Amino acid sequence: MHQQIRDDFASPVVLDEDCRAAQLRFTWAMSRLAPELAAACDRVALCDRELLDVPAAAPLLGVGDGEARRLLEGLVGVHVLEAVGGGRYRFLRIARAQARRHAVRAATVAAV
Repeated sequence: MHQQIRDDFASPVVLDEDCRAAQLRFTWAMSRLAPELAAACDRVALCDRELLDVPAAAPLLGVGDGEARRLLEGLVGVHVLEAVGGGRYRFLRIARAQARRHAVRAATVAAV
C-alpha cells in the first residue's frame, strides 16, 4: 500500500481519486498565494535536495540570503515547507509531490 501511494505521487499522469483531490486542493491553494511565494514554491520544488538551507535556496530563488529566508519562512507559514532546525527547510511530504507537479505544469505553460 505504501509503495502504491509513493508511485501515485511520483507519477505525473496516473493518479487515483485521493491524489486528484490533493492535487485540486494544492492547485487551489497555490492560486491563493502571493505571486512571489507561488514562484518561490515552484523554484524550490524542482530542486533535488531533501533539505534546503538559505545559502542553497538564495541562488535558486534569484535573491539574496535575507529575501530567501523571508520566502522560505513564508512557505513554512502556509504549510508547504517545514523548518527542521539549523536554518534548514524541507517540503512536507505530500506537498513536495504536488509542488513538483505544479512547477512542471507551470514551466510547460510558460514554455509554450
